[in-house]
Amino acid sequence: MDFQEVVQKVKEKSFEQGNLILNKNENINEIVKKENVPNKYGVYVIYSVKNGQKEVIYIGKSGTLCSNGFRKQGIKKRLTMKQRKMSRKEFFQKVISENDYDSLYFEWYVTYENGKGILPFLMESELLAAYFYTYRKLPKLNRCI
Repeated sequence: MDFQEVVQKVKEKSFEQGNLILNKNENINEIVKKENVPNKYGVYVIYSVKNGQKEVIYIGKSGTLCSNGFRKQGIKKRLTMKQRKMSRKEFFQKVISENDYDSLYFEWYVTYENGKGILPFLMESELLAAYFYTYRKLPKLNRCI
């Protein structure tokens, strides 16, 4: 399957989904709150937006599965916590400014809820594999799998 086909599969299988736009000088914490992003388990895709064109720059998951259950880190928390020892609001603004993007566009999908669905790490792996097979590289901000 190519990347867009897998994204469509995620859309069809998700319990809940949404998107948001982060513009220059906006605070991701405020946008996530305003858009009511849930703190549930799933995957998200971040796109850069420049001159009206979108490009995938990161594929991630929320909800790390441990032997005693999930870490309490849903999509909302994942988008607002620290990234590389920097707050996400600083990190995302740095990504926008250093690459001269107009904005970042986020899509999120709840894939696992109440013991049902697809585990986030499996869906993230499927998205990353499809991206790799389609484009022969990882998204810009995914350093490794």
